[in-house]
Amino acid sequence: MDNNTRFEERLEIGYCAAGDISGFPIDYLKRINKEGSDALRDLGYNINEFPKILSDYRTAHEIIDYFSAQKVGIVVVNVAGWIEAGILLKIIRNLKSVFFVLWAFGNYNETLTLTGLIENTCMLRNANCNNYCSIIGPPDESEVKKEIVGRLRTLCLSKTLESICIGMIGSNCPGMIDSTFDEVSLRGKIGCDVKHLDLTELIENYHSIPEETVSNDAKRIQALIGGIEVTDKTLLRNIKLYYALKMMIETHNLEAFAIRCWPELKNNILDLDITPCFAISRLSDEGTIGSCEADVSAALTMVILKYLSGNTPVSLDYNTVDIERNSLTLWHCGANAMGLASSWEEVKFRRPTNGGLMELNCGMSVEFAVKPGKVILSKISRDFTKMIMATGRIVKPKNKYRGGICEVVLDVNAIDYLKQVVNEGIEHHICVVHGDIERELQTLAELLMIQRIVV
Repeated sequence: MDNNTRFEERLEIGYCAAGDISGFPIDYLKRINKEGSDALRDLGYNINEFPKILSDYRTAHEIIDYFSAQKVGIVVVNVAGWIEAGILLKIIRNLKSVFFVLWAFGNYNETLTLTGLIENTCMLRNANCNNYCSIIGPPDESEVKKEIVGRLRTLCLSKTLESICIGMIGSNCPGMIDSTFDEVSLRGKIGCDVKHLDLTELIENYHSIPEETVSNDAKRIQALIGGIEVTDKTLLRNIKLYYALKMMIETHNLEAFAIRCWPELKNNILDLDITPCFAISRLSDEGTIGSCEADVSAALTMVILKYLSGNTPVSLDYNTVDIERNSLTLWHCGANAMGLASSWEEVKFRRPTNGGLMELNCGMSVEFAVKPGKVILSKISRDFTKMIMATGRIVKPKNKYRGGICEVVLDVNAIDYLKQVVNEGIEHHICVVHGDIERELQTLAELLMIQRIVV
């Protein structure tokens, strides 16, 4: 499985143009049709284009058969001119599993593109159709291109989430009731699968990894990372755990995973001197999302943030608030992707700590401060009914803590944000990713019918 494959490439996208060929010049309709298809291809989309102009009910039935055979998940309808509203309604009602994007350029008075769009959206809304959205503007406008890309990326993600599988390795960590996810709600609202796996399989994999593989890998890592402050034995064992976890991901075809990291591992109950911190960090760099403390909703949130932004996300705890700087410092033991460090020199391999103070007696964490940049904070609730989001920027931390940390100066008041987290009953993990994807994230929440909590 290639976890770096864009969701747009996993989903078939259909395209057609609509307009009344008996009432408008066919050459105009064909020109608008070609402008739309060329624009989509220029933006990098492989489209299944219906070869005729949608103009009547006979063509509508041909389109239904065509897109059914192509197994498309999304259809872009270029409303090239006025068309009888019932024709599009017929198609959309027959292709209920398909999402439709109605696109009107609005710059051709010869074919009444805006009239065609508004008449059809009026019909669809009053007929209680919900599987469509609209885009207005010509394809050469930069804002229109941005909206098309954002819409299609979000739509592809919402459709493809139904086909992914998240692994839950082990049960919840003791006392972390707020990380106990509602599986019925996840399957019903989002549609993705959850595969319940056991730590015993991970340990069996661990013992099966050849020592030579681990030893050769350790030499490469030692040449790259200067700040290794654990013994060679600890390094080898935690590299071995990475290979064991990777084996589970490949065996079960997991898009992401959430793992019970304590007490069996982090508290060294198994006497193996391992924690999953390094494995999660390295797998994240390779494109597979991992969430510690068995938080499935955090894993799903990070999958979403990754594919909307194209960047690697992290999941952290709320640690401190600085009112003067209007910032939150976020912390976890040290499982952030190493690619998020400002430089390799900043990455340290150390024993994990509890809250940055007491050092544990086993395992290996990956410690550094996440590099500066514009970010969004988000988390889907454990019952998948709410999504909190806020924007800000990561800055160089004022205080230095052990572990994986980042300090975020929020664009909203930090205390107001925390009050919203508390009042809405949001969990103690928060996910962060570099990028400007607020609009796409809000659109996705609408598509999934998840309440948006925007501070």
